[in-house]
Amino acid sequence: MPYVYPSLIHRNDLLEDGFWIGVNDIQDEGQYVDVNGNALVYDNWDTAGGEPDDGTPGVSHDCTAMFPSRDFRWRTNRCDRSDGRQGLCSITIPLPNP
Repeated sequence: MPYVYPSLIHRNDLLEDGFWIGVNDIQDEGQYVDVNGNALVYDNWDTAGGEPDDGTPGVSHDCTAMFPSRDFRWRTNRCDRSDGRQGLCSITIPLPNP
């Protein structure tokens, strides 16, 4: 997973509400993978906040958001986007030949 530099995040709503990072355990509860289905080699769960959290009966927490306001820790939530949280995307930028 690419690194996120705190100095690049300036939008207040991202700081407060967090943003989706493409990590989930939809297929296998408790086994978190990235958007390509790869097992995680790094995580930053908000363990002090009880994460990762499976949710409550009838409301599963299968998707993961990063919260700059919580030292960039990860928290799980529903995957239905009902909270309006934004996603974080990455792209590859080709470098010109020297």
